[in-house]
Amino acid sequence: RSPTLQSLIARPSINNRFPAPGANTPTNVDRAGNPTLLPELATGLDVAVERYLPGSGLLSANVFHRQISNYMRSQTALETVTWANVPRYVSRMQNVGAAGPRTRASMTFASGPADRSRPTAVIVSPSIRTSVFGMSPSAGSSVST
Repeated sequence: RSPTLQSLIARPSINNRFPAPGANTPTNVDRAGNPTLLPELATGLDVAVERYLPGSGLLSANVFHRQISNYMRSQTALETVTWANVPRYVSRMQNVGAAGPRTRASMTFASGPADRSRPTAVIVSPSIRTSVFGMSPSAGSSVST
């Protein structure tokens, strides 16, 4: 995903509740862009296996792994800025780690043949669905400002 134009332009948006040149608070921050922001890049691997059974049944299994690099998040830090005579809290988009988060998931699906022997308008098709999703934190996600 590419950064937005507003995330890249360094021009600050000063908080109206705590105008410059005075101080602001961590919950009432100024916002500024980061011209060195890199786009997020995702790499992934998907593997799926399907087996069609006689009589319209289906067995399916799917596994995937994703890794995102240059993960973008908004971070707030106390900075010495040109628009105030005291340090102010500024929120900027940052790339928060080369490793980025990793996601893994697996899904299985099984469906049996429809039971057409019942004299009703509803067709009964037994099925089982399971899924597992996991996310591991990024390694080295610290950012120095």
